[in-house]
Amino acid sequence: KVRSGPNYSKNKIKNPSGESLYHPVALRCYKSSCITPCISKSLPFPTECLSGMEEFDRHATDGINNIKDTGRWWNREGNEDIPEVLVIRFVLPYESPSMFGGGGGGKSGTECNSDELVIYLRPTQHFIEEMNSTDNQERHQHKNAAVSPLNVENDYNTIRPATRLFKRWCILSTQDAAFRSRFKCMAKVRDFETRHSNLSYLKQYNGRPVIITESGRVMKGTTCGGVRFLEMRCN
Repeated sequence: KVRSGPNYSKNKIKNPSGESLYHPVALRCYKSSCITPCISKSLPFPTECLSGMEEFDRHATDGINNIKDTGRWWNREGNEDIPEVLVIRFVLPYESPSMFGGGGGGKSGTECNSDELVIYLRPTQHFIEEMNSTDNQERHQHKNAAVSPLNVENDYNTIRPATRLFKRWCILSTQDAAFRSRFKCMAKVRDFETRHSNLSYLKQYNGRPVIITESGRVMKGTTCGGVRFLEMRCN
């Protein structure tokens, strides 16, 4: 469940979360002897991340649907910061970092033996439809007379608060450390008691949110193939 407004601080009401904004399409696990600043620029994306994009490219047109300007999924201006591929990367070190910024044995801060888990996600159809309607609301705020008030109201009612918050996070995450630190992760292991009874000490953390604060890093970019991504690294 997630916090539900208005006035959550007073009412303390939580409701089941809505449909996901992104869905996972690929996962990678590997061992590393150093922390790569941005794995999305160092390794090519799995083929599952790119499935269907080539067909879109062949039928792309100029103007508002130009891939360079808006991306493959978003057909409205103003969504340039929303990634076509969202990359969530967990770095799980074997050793504690040095309190003076370097690793043990004279290692630098980026040299660290660790396991890495990389999850690749693509936007859901519902999220794409929501993002393609946010521009109407934004243009209305700028008093664009070409936008019908009825359409604006319909658009606003179909856009979830989570969608508006995520868009804002994508815009500010590389600029505002405090806003970036609002990112939460929640791991939920199914059938925990029957399949992992030997790990009972971890039960209290199952399905609990964890805020990624100072250890989080965000990188944005576009691959050589023109795929716009946002990578969130969690140490």
